[in-house]
Amino acid sequence: MNHILFNHTEAIYSLKPAFTSLIWVLMMAYVLLWAAGALALDSRTANNTNTCGNSQGNSGTVLHVSNQSQQAIFWSSTAIAVFVSLVQGAITTLIDLCEAESLWTVRFRLAVFEHYWWIAISAALLASFVSMIISFLAGNSNDALSVLALATASSLVVFRYAWPAWRNRHFCENRWAAWTGPSRTGIAPELVGKIGIPRNGGIQSPLIDADPTELLKVSLDSPSPPATTTEKGRLNYFNPFLRRRNDLEAGLSLSPLADSHSTLNDPNNLNTTAANGTNPPSGSPAPRSLPPGVFPPVTPGKSVSLLWGEFLGFSRRVSRGVLSIPSRLLVSQPVTDAGHNGQAMCLMHGVFGRNKGLAPWTFILKLSVQKFEENSVQWPRPAKVLRGYYEKEIEVSYGGLGEAFVKAATEMALLFADSRPRLVKDWFEQVMEQQDLSLARQAYQFGATDKELSLLYRLSYAAMLVSLACHTYGRKKRPEITVFKTYYALNLETLGPLPAWVSTAEIQMRVAEEEVNVASKTLEGLVRAVLPKPPPPPPPVDDYGQV
Repeated sequence: MNHILFNHTEAIYSLKPAFTSLIWVLMMAYVLLWAAGALALDSRTANNTNTCGNSQGNSGTVLHVSNQSQQAIFWSSTAIAVFVSLVQGAITTLIDLCEAESLWTVRFRLAVFEHYWWIAISAALLASFVSMIISFLAGNSNDALSVLALATASSLVVFRYAWPAWRNRHFCENRWAAWTGPSRTGIAPELVGKIGIPRNGGIQSPLIDADPTELLKVSLDSPSPPATTTEKGRLNYFNPFLRRRNDLEAGLSLSPLADSHSTLNDPNNLNTTAANGTNPPSGSPAPRSLPPGVFPPVTPGKSVSLLWGEFLGFSRRVSRGVLSIPSRLLVSQPVTDAGHNGQAMCLMHGVFGRNKGLAPWTFILKLSVQKFEENSVQWPRPAKVLRGYYEKEIEVSYGGLGEAFVKAATEMALLFADSRPRLVKDWFEQVMEQQDLSLARQAYQFGATDKELSLLYRLSYAAMLVSLACHTYGRKKRPEITVFKTYYALNLETLGPLPAWVSTAEIQMRVAEEEVNVASKTLEGLVRAVLPKPPPPPPPVDDYGQV
């Protein structure tokens, strides 16, 4: 989020804590020097007779302390400086190693706390610097070079590391949320039946690189005697790393697929009865129960879309989509291909690497740029001047997924660039970047057809853009039903009336939640700005087929 370029007021307010900390450090240094001067003055007053006799030997000394105290101050300053140098070197090496080896989960997590350790290192160096000054003023004239070196090191750490880290702290928090939030992944048909209820309440996986696909592939193996070889899809029981995964999967309860309306009436209940992967008899109605985390519809013999993350017991990890992102967008000071601030692009890639679903090329989106910008809470949208640069770079990454996907990614990056960091953080905390799993499962239970459920998915990116464009603190629901109803209204002739499940009390309550803290006219304007207009009716013809 390029606030220095795009939002000067926000930039000034975001820098106030940094100015406060810097002033506090300078004041403490001044107090220490003042105290040292006062101590020297008191020492001169109390020992005036003794100092007169030794004036020739101490004529260049400002502070009068014993040799033992001088040595203690000198070695304390030296020890602090050496310790800080070692710690700084270790941290810098660790950061470089993580970036070079693509250990982005570790790197992004460390970055969340990076400003804390650089402030601590800066404070330690300043303490060492003050101690060295006191030692120099006490008569250690050989410390002049040390004072100069520590002054240079302190300035370098404060202005090269601590200051940028402090300014970047909100971006690092949002980057962690953008890349490690819940992810959607496709599950192959043969693995769908293995998604079940763990006995301990979640598919617990502390392994940082474990994902549902890996765990489910391991679960395909039935218990067998220990083996010494590992084939593709087979478990080597002598490998403790793989055995640990097998122990995790041992807790899965693979119950048969059964009707369970009672357990799924609560749309937030993700621990539902699992599917066993068997196809129902031909012509029989599909039972309306779902494995945990799975988006409906579930069609026998086809892949399903699984939302997984901490709510299913998985550890946070950076999306595998990071492998396709240029490294210049993943560093602490990201830049675009054209040389602009790349923070917004980094956040966008993190979101779009996790929420595409099974058919991203089918998304419905037709953006009316001017109308959308004028109705968004980020208006007047100063980042819009970067639209051409962003779209050109995004086309290279996502051009194969269609024009709608590229337009959505471009607008999302611009919205991130124009939004305040705390607003983006709140948006991520409400999981607004993902299609609402609870709503999809609720609609499924209320009798929504596969076509209607597919339409909810195809409109999910339009709802995502609207959700950020109208987001304020206190909003907790994406306007998915609002977008769905508006799309039906615009295409009444082809789609017909709204489905009956949209009129249920639960869904109407959901609509009221979608309208919290936003004017109805603003929400309607945003929704209509992201949906394609219906085609004009054909011109009337006469009996002879003439217009």
